[in-house]
Amino acid sequence: MSVQTIVTAITREPAKRELYLAAMTFVAANPEGALRFAVEEAVEAAPERATFFQPAGSLVDALVTFGALAEELPEPTFDEDTEEEYIDMARASYRLTEEGAEALQQLSPNARLSALVARHPQWAEAFSQLLDFCRGAKRSRQEIDALLTPLCEQQENQRHVAALAVYPSFFVDSLARAGALKWANGWTTVEGAAVPSPVFQ
Repeated sequence: MSVQTIVTAITREPAKRELYLAAMTFVAANPEGALRFAVEEAVEAAPERATFFQPAGSLVDALVTFGALAEELPEPTFDEDTEEEYIDMARASYRLTEEGAEALQQLSPNARLSALVARHPQWAEAFSQLLDFCRGAKRSRQEIDALLTPLCEQQENQRHVAALAVYPSFFVDSLARAGALKWANGWTTVEGAAVPSPVFQ
């Protein structure tokens, strides 16, 4: 499948997106091949797993279907009790396809953040302020509202158009969708996420 097909499939369902990326990131860190049980453990360890109730293996299977992962099955094992062969899927091995590797690069937090800022260049400084505010900390919604409400009110007064009003939740939701901000008993900045410096030059 094409890179764009993979990107579209991964981002189509926001509830699964970060879990897909957690699995792909783990596989990318194991270029010689990542065993299925280990990939599933990486998914289980992701904070977003708390709100997703399907088996972790279903995400791995979906990534194979999307063309993001290549699957290598182990040799069948003969069961003497049932006198049948079976495949131990926990020992299946996975690698990123070329298209999967490119999709993972396109969906990295900084790549998504760059795309977000390109769509909303007027809010680049506000995005940067929020990331700095949440970096190394766990901020409540109230703390973020206190930080951004004055900026939002200033912008609204300049426009005098209620329909174009922007609220603090816009910045939180946008950065969360970009993978730059995550909830971990408080809003915190994902390691390495930063608004690209050329925006401020």
